[in-house]
Amino acid sequence: VQFGLAAAERIAFEAQLELDQGKHAAAAKRSLDAMLEAAKALTREKEQNLGDDPDEIVREFRKHMVDTQLFRDPFAGDKFSVYLFRAHGQDVSDFKAEQARHRVQEAQLFIEAAHACVERMDAAIAAEISAAAAAAPAP
Repeated sequence: VQFGLAAAERIAFEAQLELDQGKHAAAAKRSLDAMLEAAKALTREKEQNLGDDPDEIVREFRKHMVDTQLFRDPFAGDKFSVYLFRAHGQDVSDFKAEQARHRVQEAQLFIEAAHACVERMDAAIAAEISAAAAAAPAP
């Protein structure tokens, strides 16, 4: 997961560079790519055979991470997953600077939410292991 999230961060950084160069549509497209990469990294924890097709990534992310509330932020709810769903399939060819900047920021927030999701999943696994160890009979 960490390698996938690192790749997503790299793509988001490239989106920021394109935004700084005035390439608004390219920055928005690359921001979606960053969110897809993060979603793919998370979803592969549940669905190892996940491919690279954006429609499949979004569908499986919704199924395994959003519908199960694993990606749900304790404070913001489903706000961050909505960023991906809204961006997916949206035409960005006529994006203005402000729209592209907003999309780049959403990608960065989505990736941060993905990191937080990993932390929550790791904590849940650790709690399960701890509970199982506590319930196990002493030798």
